[in-house]
Amino acid sequence: MAKKASCSAPCLALCPLKAITIDDSISIDSSKCISCNLCTISCPHGVFNAKIPSDGGLCESILAARKNGKEVIRFACDRCGGRYGKVRRKRMMGEEAIVLPCLGSLPETLPFYAMRLECEVVIDPCAEDCGLSEGRKCYELAMKRWNNIRESFVMRPIDASEETSRERNVGLERRDFLLSGGEEIMKLMFDLEEPRGGERASSVYRRSLPPRRRELLILTQGLEPRSRNVTSEDYPILDLQVSREPCNLCEVCSKLCPSGALRYSEGGDMGSIAFTGGKCTGCRLCIEACPKGCISSSDADLGALNSGEKILVERQIYRCRSCDFRFVRDGSSAAQNLCPLCEKKRNLVA
Repeated sequence: MAKKASCSAPCLALCPLKAITIDDSISIDSSKCISCNLCTISCPHGVFNAKIPSDGGLCESILAARKNGKEVIRFACDRCGGRYGKVRRKRMMGEEAIVLPCLGSLPETLPFYAMRLECEVVIDPCAEDCGLSEGRKCYELAMKRWNNIRESFVMRPIDASEETSRERNVGLERRDFLLSGGEEIMKLMFDLEEPRGGERASSVYRRSLPPRRRELLILTQGLEPRSRNVTSEDYPILDLQVSREPCNLCEVCSKLCPSGALRYSEGGDMGSIAFTGGKCTGCRLCIEACPKGCISSSDADLGALNSGEKILVERQIYRCRSCDFRFVRDGSSAAQNLCPLCEKKRNLVA
């Protein structure tokens, strides 16, 4: 793992049985792992993915419950036997309990998906007698992320017409129409089908993007945003700025960005670095790696998660007449159209 110092490795601190080790790579001791899935919520960069139960499988359960007429989705904890959900379910019709290995592993995408299917969402409290202290810490983190996301958008039901053709849905009742849209959204979230058409095959579907962030971008598309600035401790995202003069468009930041949030492009004699805030996971690798130290960060507006790409810096570029290397004009090399290295070689010879 390059640039280890850029990550505080919360997964190590929050793994209850210390089954995770980080050396040159990340490994999990299967003999110690209890499948609590806390590592999936503790890591902001999407290194760990839940397999049992998978996010896709849980979304299928939510959709199936909605199809069966359930209007309340309750997220319960298996570590306490899912007792809150089971007791409540006995007393109340129209409710479905989604039981997780630990409530601390609840991603914000699951309750968000349920709310977009017009379900009431109930999340059980963390049990007072729970012996998993790490689970309680992750529960607090999960609730903070969920509340931040929920307050950043004006919620409305999934519009099936956004994902399916109107001809195919003629005559459907409103509830069926809503659920058909829910199925299409889920297919996009979990790659159950290949994206259709040029618009679907957009940069949102980069494989380097953490799966849950990609799912969240899909779920929030088309929703009215509410401006809500958050720190990277409250949600793993940053807003970036680049100082124009020191930046020489070396591309280090765009090449190292693990989630594809930074992109270098050229058009004519201009080069630019663009930033897509919704893809940023707040790792700060670009800030640490920038050789000129010209990248800074600030709190991000979570409501602008789907605001698209913005240009951070744009400069005129030239090709060295000696080696054809691309460079930004600077000092005496500008007059001779020589890159700094070729200019230095010429001065040494002279």
